[in-house]
Amino acid sequence: MTAQIVLKKENYCQIKLASKERILISSSNVDIKIFKLKLGGLFPTKTLISMSGIKIAVYLEEHELAFEDGIFEALVRLCLKTNSIEDLLKMFKT
Repeated sequence: MTAQIVLKKENYCQIKLASKERILISSSNVDIKIFKLKLGGLFPTKTLISMSGIKIAVYLEEHELAFEDGIFEALVRLCLKTNSIEDLLKMFKT
């Protein structure tokens, strides 16, 4: 099973990963955060990643990932390619 979008709005997106773990990507004017969710995606339990939009744009550029439609959309696409939270954390480890 691949990751799937459970809920998507303008500034946040909930994704169910292949591992059945759920994450929430939240975007504000200042930064983008990725949270681990529990209880069917109702409660965020841990902040996994918190980065400024600029840092994420630099990461995307360094890895030659397109973000013409916006940093948030590119990050959602990137998270959809991961199978688990562990994979997600490895991807952003510097």
